[in-house]
Amino acid sequence: GSILEVFNQALFPKCDCPPNIKGNLNSEICCQIYCAIDSCKRAIRNYHMYERVIPIVDYLDALVRKIDIPTTDSWEYEYISKVSRISKWYRALAYAFTGRSEAESLFQELIQAQEKDPLAYDSYSDVFINNLANPASAFDLDYLRYALLHYYVETDNRIGYERYIETLYP
Repeated sequence: GSILEVFNQALFPKCDCPPNIKGNLNSEICCQIYCAIDSCKRAIRNYHMYERVIPIVDYLDALVRKIDIPTTDSWEYEYISKVSRISKWYRALAYAFTGRSEAESLFQELIQAQEKDPLAYDSYSDVFINNLANPASAFDLDYLRYALLHYYVETDNRIGYERYIETLYP
């Protein structure tokens, strides 16, 4: 049920970060965040174990909630905003791939958030990776829209698909 259990099952690389949280953004917390995001990406891309993503994003969300950011005009605030959006993206994917109805509202929230407050994700290691498991997809409106349409197709939601495709391509 926790990220550590997932790591212990040898499906994902172990994270050597200490599990303590000191209340502010530091290298240990950044390491834990990186390990959680990497585990989500691996669970989807390498193993297609979508249900395993849910406890990882639960851990990630709990970790982010404990971090104290003193000002909204700092790199820490932007970093945590991006991590929160990536976490929501992986949760939406996990829900969509496991057939949970909450996926639709999460995709809609992500689309609205990206339209209202666009965030960019830059990672030199992900430049050549272009698929839904990529965290950068959480900041790409085209991917967000595609994922929602794909969810409608997979769940055989013709009404939702037709309503949404009409708003995209009137």
